[in-house]
Amino acid sequence: MKKRLKAALKAFMDPKIIEPKIDELTGALTRDTFIRVANREYNRAQRLKQELILIFIDLDGLKRINDTYGHRKGDNSLKEFTKTTFEHIRSIDILARMGGDEFALLLLSTTEEGAKNTIERIQESFPHFSWGISVWNKNDELSVVLNKADKKMYEMKNNKKPVLD
Repeated sequence: MKKRLKAALKAFMDPKIIEPKIDELTGALTRDTFIRVANREYNRAQRLKQELILIFIDLDGLKRINDTYGHRKGDNSLKEFTKTTFEHIRSIDILARMGGDEFALLLLSTTEEGAKNTIERIQESFPHFSWGISVWNKNDELSVVLNKADKKMYEMKNNKKPVLD
């Protein structure tokens, strides 16, 4: 997984400009690195007139797992989610752990339909998460795009029973 992540970072990031920081537990980018990379990719997408899709993800029932089975089991769920996600995304796509059990996935040069297909493939292998998709429209700040995706994710989460046992 780390080799794949390093290859992805090399494909879109000049380490002289942005020093990537990786979440030690999951192997995903950290929140701070994601914010810097996402803003840079937004500028690139605007120049190339390409679409960017942001997916906000929250694992279902992780607190209950931690409380019932212990944090080691919860950590294993976080690791399994990122491993599964890396198996289903392209090397140019960006996965970050935003904190706790929340992740952001930035899909480059794809459509909203393509993003839905990607997230559904991930969910076939790891079904216990909620998600919301937001298209990064011209002139939107990253915080606006994250808030839109977060709101959609909570709509999904509120409409289903928590699982992840």
